[in-house]
Amino acid sequence: RKKKKQSGEAGAGGKLTRRFYRALYSKILSLQGHTGHRCLTLFLNLLYKALRRDRSQSRVSAFTKRALQACFVVPQNIACALLHLLAAAHPTRSAVKRLMGIKSRRVRSEGDGDGEAYDPYKREPLHCNAASDGLWEAALLTEIFHPAVQKFNEELMPAEMMANGKRRRKKKSSYGGDPLVDFTNAAFLDRFVFRNPKKTELSEKEGKTGIFARNSQKFVNPVIGAEPVNSEAFIKLQEGQVPTHERFFYKYFKLKESADHKKQKALRGDDEDEDEDE
Repeated sequence: RKKKKQSGEAGAGGKLTRRFYRALYSKILSLQGHTGHRCLTLFLNLLYKALRRDRSQSRVSAFTKRALQACFVVPQNIACALLHLLAAAHPTRSAVKRLMGIKSRRVRSEGDGDGEAYDPYKREPLHCNAASDGLWEAALLTEIFHPAVQKFNEELMPAEMMANGKRRRKKKSSYGGDPLVDFTNAAFLDRFVFRNPKKTELSEKEGKTGIFARNSQKFVNPVIGAEPVNSEAFIKLQEGQVPTHERFFYKYFKLKESADHKKQKALRGDDEDEDEDE
């Protein structure tokens, strides 16, 4: 009787709709096995459109939690893409705000008699009780090692979320790139060898469609920046102007610049002493 009631939830759709969402739900944790940009983009665009049209709070909550769980096992570029997607879809933003106000229960384990506990192993997202569980995944993502993933996770959180005991002001994201490209290891290594980001020529179709649409056909990544990290222009930036995931470059070259100045000052002092001796 309980399953019948849940299956008939308002907005859950008919049999084919539930089957489609069940198949989509099962694929989210398989993303770490896919590296092709085209396939990932097609899947994430499909996921975005499906979540935008879903009217079931229970199912959207289940998808939100599973996408956040996937961020722990996929490469950093896919994790950033998932978080960017969740922040862009209104139903998932509403689910995040709602779930943040719920105290997390004990996750259901095998043989557990608590039918109201969240069960992440359920095949059917409507029946996993995600809407009754808190969003502990987002709290764990604040401690993840990759700074870009942390930044996207912060943008997903509601403005009223307390961070480190202080109320955080919500800022609108200005990011308009493609996380699947901008946060790959190759993009990081390009910066590591002090290369300027390449301008990407995009067709009109590629530049204007999908959740990861570029804003122009000649696109320079605004997150990575336009200056090599070892340039004088980069070092002169204020720390707040430097992307979060590039601040270790910024701090390194700032310290190097300071050390070089001290070394040159010491050499000048030695030269002056020699001149006085002569």
